[in-house]
Amino acid sequence: MPIDPSRIFGPGWNRSAGARIVCLPFAGGSAASFGPWRRGFDGAVQLLPVELPGRGARFAEPLVEHAEVIAAELAEALSGLPAAPLLLYGHSMGTILAYETARRLHGRAQIAGLVLTGRRAPHWPDARPARQDFSDAALIAEMRAMGGTRPEVFESPDLLSLMLPVLRADYRLVANYRPELGALLPKLPLPASVIGGEADARNPVDSLAAWGELFAGPVETAIWPGGHFFIHAHQHRLLAHLRDCLERWMSPINGA
Repeated sequence: MPIDPSRIFGPGWNRSAGARIVCLPFAGGSAASFGPWRRGFDGAVQLLPVELPGRGARFAEPLVEHAEVIAAELAEALSGLPAAPLLLYGHSMGTILAYETARRLHGRAQIAGLVLTGRRAPHWPDARPARQDFSDAALIAEMRAMGGTRPEVFESPDLLSLMLPVLRADYRLVANYRPELGALLPKLPLPASVIGGEADARNPVDSLAAWGELFAGPVETAIWPGGHFFIHAHQHRLLAHLRDCLERWMSPINGA
């Protein structure tokens, strides 16, 4: 049975959009994380924040702990949309989902390229502890250290009780995704832009540059000021970068 796009992208998705930017969230995030970004785009380019199971309008659905399951569903939904160039964007956990979606969607849709922020390449070693096994107190401390969470969340037991299971499931998804380089070949024949925060010690520049081993197209690597959630302080710059990448990468698709 075809997937209803409104279930994943909400009721406002536009059948006649000239191009689409698909946004995949960080651990603990949701489609609402990208809500303010919509104002940065006109009708010709539509922003499509993805709502993952277990949050937002899909709160009643079970949380998913395997990237491949989410990517397969999203690729199916995107392949059913009216034809238009797509740019896939993900931050942190969202880079995994964007990349795995592109692997499944290539050849079935017009993918212009990927913009990936805040996470090392998936085959790069990760020596961090198993955060999905943290106590609630340790998870909250991790949230504070990472930044990116609104201060009022920490003052509300009700909000924390909703957020912690989502965050723990997302950390489990990340922990479950540990592919070797050979399993990620052949390379995707697409361009990519990879950006990290200069103060994000967990994702050093070498680990970001390793994304280049997964793409046959050109891969740009950049470091911007800030920590893991540098995207919040540089929202306008990032939105301009997404528009610029889409415009540049659409030219070969449109034969320009």
